[in-house]
Amino acid sequence: MLNVRDGPGYYGDPSPLDADSIDPAQRLRQGLLLDAALAQAKLHDLDKVRAQSTVGPAARQIVQAAADNEVDQIVMGTRGMNAPGGLLLGSVAQRLVHLAPVPVLLVK
Repeated sequence: MLNVRDGPGYYGDPSPLDADSIDPAQRLRQGLLLDAALAQAKLHDLDKVRAQSTVGPAARQIVQAAADNEVDQIVMGTRGMNAPGGLLLGSVAQRLVHLAPVPVLLVK
């Protein structure tokens, strides 16, 4: 299980105090999200699932993690919420399908 986040997102002009708190808050949220997902996996007797987090461009980070972990297939949820080109698939899903050297299963 992999969660990829962009680096700290700055909207507007944050004060130095706010800017310093953004990255730790995002890391905390990412950890909580993965902990909850692992708990769900264990509820369904998926004991060999492990969690990994990373930061950067999502599609590229997913491809890199797949290579590093020698996975046979990538399974990813899609929301399809982007502009007209991404009505059926999100932009991350579209990039991933093109970049991945292994099969990609998209789940809506």
